[in-house]
Amino acid sequence: MPSVEERLRELAVAARGNPREAHAVLRSLLESDQRSIRESALRIGAATFTDDGLVGLLREDVDDVLRNAGLEMIVQRGARIVPLLAELLEDRDDDVVLQAVLALDRIRDPRAADAMRHVLPHPNLNVAQAAVTALGHLGSQSAVMDLLPFLHAEDWLRAAAVEALGDLRSTAALEALSALLPDPEIGAFAAEAIARIGGATAFGALAHRWLELTGTGESILALMAHVAEGAHEPIEAPGELLRALAVTVRHHESRPRLDAARCLLVLGSPGGDEALEVLLTSDWRGDALPACLRRRPDLVETLVMHPACARARIWGLRLLAQHPSAVPLHVIERVVATHRVSDDLNALAEILVRLAEPRLARAVVEIYATASFDQRRKWIPVIAAYRPYLREALTRIEELPPSARTVLEAVVAEPVGSVAMLLGMDDPVRLEALEHFAHQTDVLDALPWAEWLARSPGQYAPVAARLAGQAGLRLARPEIRALLAQEPHPDLLRLVAELRDEDSVPALVHLIDAGDPLRAPYAVVALGSIGGAQAREALRTLIAHDSCWVRFAYRALAECRAVEDLPLFRGGLSHDDWHVRLMCVTVLGVARQAEDLTLLSAAAADPVAAVADRARRYLAR
Repeated sequence: MPSVEERLRELAVAARGNPREAHAVLRSLLESDQRSIRESALRIGAATFTDDGLVGLLREDVDDVLRNAGLEMIVQRGARIVPLLAELLEDRDDDVVLQAVLALDRIRDPRAADAMRHVLPHPNLNVAQAAVTALGHLGSQSAVMDLLPFLHAEDWLRAAAVEALGDLRSTAALEALSALLPDPEIGAFAAEAIARIGGATAFGALAHRWLELTGTGESILALMAHVAEGAHEPIEAPGELLRALAVTVRHHESRPRLDAARCLLVLGSPGGDEALEVLLTSDWRGDALPACLRRRPDLVETLVMHPACARARIWGLRLLAQHPSAVPLHVIERVVATHRVSDDLNALAEILVRLAEPRLARAVVEIYATASFDQRRKWIPVIAAYRPYLREALTRIEELPPSARTVLEAVVAEPVGSVAMLLGMDDPVRLEALEHFAHQTDVLDALPWAEWLARSPGQYAPVAARLAGQAGLRLARPEIRALLAQEPHPDLLRLVAELRDEDSVPALVHLIDAGDPLRAPYAVVALGSIGGAQAREALRTLIAHDSCWVRFAYRALAECRAVEDLPLFRGGLSHDDWHVRLMCVTVLGVARQAEDLTLLSAAAADPVAAVADRARRYLAR
């Protein structure tokens, strides 16, 4: 009995010229109880069946399995098959037209919208309903006027039209949808469609209906909160509505109370304090800033200084980070002065960098001094922004941890003084201080990097590699190469990669040949970063000999490839390692050589989904 792989190959061959055999092989593969085999069969079929072969599957009027498989394979073809599907919309067979509509709905190429509009009057109601739904998904605003008449058709067409108009999010549909809100059959669907459209007018329509329901429209109220939070323009709310929302906040229970509070907070009404307490005491999930607070910078101080709710301070800091210029400086000073260890330092850093206000320099120093080493690294942009003001702040603060004072005094010193101070520091303090000089190459180039790297490569190589990438740190490359020969620490290999030192290639090749499993992969990756003819030749040799590092070699060569390397990647499409095949598909897809289209089409039938999907994406471009 042939194996699965053999049957998949049979399918690929038969699909191109023997439909009957292809159907039989496909049917047997689809009967497998293993999902991976069924998916592989569909991927290979999508890549290898001709257009006529796929249409033939859609015309299967006996075998539902094959017809559904044809639909799935057509969808996998993506935008390439849209013109063919547009032709099938005029087919005499209603079932074929329906399958074409469903396929276009799933592909969602907006270019199909005009063809789909012509299907709306179709006498088969199943086809018409599917076309209505599809137009909503295709996103063409021009279809709104075509869909509005269906609001007065049979119930299932009405429901489809309401959903489609909501999906299109066109304000032109709001008046017609609002008229359906009292309808007991379709009103709830109309409310959801109005909420998806959003905006001040949609909020007004929902609010009017909520007031009519006199406290029983809990689902409408939830939609109102959703619309209010997403509106881009201010919403003018009548006094009657504000009073009704305030009553709900004060006397209602559970979810309606929270939804009313969200509305009041967005509207900025006088009852906001009580609404804010409802929000803070609710079971709101997570620490992300609620949407109802995003346009309320006036609540920053109330939130940050809240006496009982830790989450309120988190929200306040994130709100301040979004609107630093809209909050009075004295409020910001108070917020920063009351810094807590549990505060979101990323939000604080964003606030302080955007303001760069001299009056906040003292707080910047104090926060830096109390932060952990990892937290201080997040503070580097803040220190850089406040550098002109730090010297005075340091003179005013008497009690400061010695390490923090030493680092900050080195930062504010003139370059000669900074170098002298860095030379006199202990390793832990120096390593922290060095991160602050990423953009001061005059300081970095004057430091004895080779000495430090020789003494402690594990400590200094990561810092040197980061600074080489960020600041173009110029190191004495012969000395680094000598260190590489003595102790090829992985971080030293990363540094060589950052320095792009072509003269290090022989030493890297020697390391790879030695076969050290801890260092060889880093050396291969470094060759890709360095590039050049010598590095590429070394990588091609690794690939040609199918060494144990071949996966790394393909990835590295992809990074520094030249046109003459493309034949290697073409050959790699048949490699046993699917990671290699994936890399080769990526390289050939980016290269976009006409001669590679056939190879990519074959790769679209790869049994590994990641490889096949990527090949299809490149073919669809």
